[in-house]
Amino acid sequence: MTSKQDYYRQKQQEWDSKSGKFAYWKPKPGENVIRILPPFNPDSPLSYPEFDPDDVSTHFFREYEYVFKCGGAGRKIIPRTQFGLSDDPFEAYRTSLEKRAHAGDKTAAAMLRNNTPQKAVGMWIIDRNNEEAGPQFWETTLNNMKAIVSICADPWFGDIDRPVPDKNGRGARDLKVIYTPKEKAKNGFAKYEFIADPQTSKLHNDDDKMLEWLSTDLWQKYPNVCGPSDVGYIQAVIDDTVDEYFASKRDEQHGEPEPPTDGSRWWVFLMGKAVQLPVWELQERIDKGEKLQIMPLDQSSSWADASEYGFDRTQPEAPQPPPSPSTPPVPQSAPSLPTPKVPSTPPVAPQPPSIPGANTPPQHPVPSDLDALNRTVQAISSPPPTVPAAEMEKMLE
Repeated sequence: MTSKQDYYRQKQQEWDSKSGKFAYWKPKPGENVIRILPPFNPDSPLSYPEFDPDDVSTHFFREYEYVFKCGGAGRKIIPRTQFGLSDDPFEAYRTSLEKRAHAGDKTAAAMLRNNTPQKAVGMWIIDRNNEEAGPQFWETTLNNMKAIVSICADPWFGDIDRPVPDKNGRGARDLKVIYTPKEKAKNGFAKYEFIADPQTSKLHNDDDKMLEWLSTDLWQKYPNVCGPSDVGYIQAVIDDTVDEYFASKRDEQHGEPEPPTDGSRWWVFLMGKAVQLPVWELQERIDKGEKLQIMPLDQSSSWADASEYGFDRTQPEAPQPPPSPSTPPVPQSAPSLPTPKVPSTPPVAPQPPSIPGANTPPQHPVPSDLDALNRTVQAISSPPPTVPAAEMEKMLE
């Protein structure tokens, strides 16, 4: 029989397969060890696909442009024009900033710097220190990609993204990423170093686990990972109406929330601070009657009752405002207790019942004078009771 926890994990995988969300990988300070996943091979997931320089589906990475702090909301977008789409509101917005900056508007000039597209490269990786998380998306800079490609271009290392070494025993290597955050760097800029493992190795010793990681086209499963941002979202970022945009998306569902969309964990507001919980534990708490305020792991929308994200069907409470990245959410104040009503005249306590068999005289109500007189007259006027002859004879014996 399937346990409740197993059921939740199955639902998690089901939701994850339908999800538009994914896990971003961020290196931790110091040494990190990753494995770059190979391109998806629909014919044989465990086999390395034949390389075609003109076919990006045979490359393990994608190149694209993004804007990190776009518009009034200062949020990341991926402009649409680079994909040949002409319905991109960002283009008109940026053109307007350029005109104002050229006219001497210092505010527009400062905003223009934040609204200049930057090159980025993305790839799917496995974190060797967190393999249970599965494939994660890593977005990095062109400079970092140059260093990685220089390793891949070295014949001695070969294709480090291979799931298994080739017939000559090359490729298939882990990559050590040594990360120094800007706070600890001497020049104030974050620093990366990349070292390929001198030994080749399989992607995973368990072929079933390896097949699980390689049997899905992650670029197709998550088309927005480095694809064009939604037109409405870009406009909302420009206008600083992102919360309204997500609210309108929920309204389009006609009150029926979608199933939870994060495949692994959610931010949950517990005991005055934000913590991360897996889906199954979150659902287990809700089943016990807890009403929780939650937020997606990527903070793409604000704190709201769990029901608004599909975890139950109860009437949602008003969501709290989203916290700043460095400030934990502030809990709602506890409701005041109702004031007890005190009666003006205290009620008389009832008398306890008499104990059976106790030597206490029976309590009778006091009769009125007229009732007593009537009973006396009736007793005088009533004839004496007759005694049967048989009993009289016995009495006289």
